[in-house]
Amino acid sequence: MLVGTVLMGTSLLLCSRVSALWQLYLLYGVVLSVGIGFLGLVPHVGLLSRWFVRRFSSAIGIASAGVGISMLAFGPLVQVIIDRFGWRWAFVAWRVSWAPLWRPLCSGC
Repeated sequence: MLVGTVLMGTSLLLCSRVSALWQLYLLYGVVLSVGIGFLGLVPHVGLLSRWFVRRFSSAIGIASAGVGISMLAFGPLVQVIIDRFGWRWAFVAWRVSWAPLWRPLCSGC
């Protein structure tokens, strides 16, 4: 999970500094996607299996539902940030707001 955290954080910060479209494709499309892959379902199954023994399937369902809920919530929020501050600051805001959420999970990595 630590590798995914570093890749995702670095990619988001660098996306705010791109000067060509191919750089955005590389950073957002490849590097960020790989980082999210390291933070995806497989690591969460490992984490949840340690904490939930009896209700493991319910915990996986709730964790998976969080992905859809976060997309529903953050889409309009990011659009407001883009409209007010621009797309570059939206990447920075995404990185800054995201980092404290992953820090506690990666402390045991």
